[in-house]
Amino acid sequence: MKTKYIVLTVGIVFLTTPLFGQTIFEKIKEVPWVGTGTLMNSPATYSMHWSQELDNAFYTLDFENNRKTTDGNDITFKAKAYYKVTQDTMVSGTWFDARGVQFPLKGTVSENLLTIFWGSPETEQGKTVYTYTKEVGITVQDYILNKEAYYKFGTATYPNPK
Repeated sequence: MKTKYIVLTVGIVFLTTPLFGQTIFEKIKEVPWVGTGTLMNSPATYSMHWSQELDNAFYTLDFENNRKTTDGNDITFKAKAYYKVTQDTMVSGTWFDARGVQFPLKGTVSENLLTIFWGSPETEQGKTVYTYTKEVGITVQDYILNKEAYYKFGTATYPNPK
């Protein structure tokens, strides 16, 4: 009986630990990320903060970007997203933004990469790719889906503050 208990415990620990160690979430959470880039062909500033909520059941993203329109007006966009890691590398969640829009999120996560497909045919669809390196920090590329092709509409670089 003791042998079965040890095998079961080892199996549970193995199944609930990502095969590759830390995911990008662990590397970027609880850091105030501030970045710059472009959004819809205009210079933009960005901020994001990743954390865990609800007894660490979800990773959350608090996000904001700012840009100027061609006539000089400031546009600020805010959003919050909840992400749940399942099956080691699969991610699902929900995005909420200041437009009153809510999107489903699905994607994959690894040590240094998070790829999220967002939206639905009823709203809008796209993908966001987050890449982390210790030397650079986080780079983010945003794409919108239009007629079965992805078009880049935003890029951001968040220098590593550590």
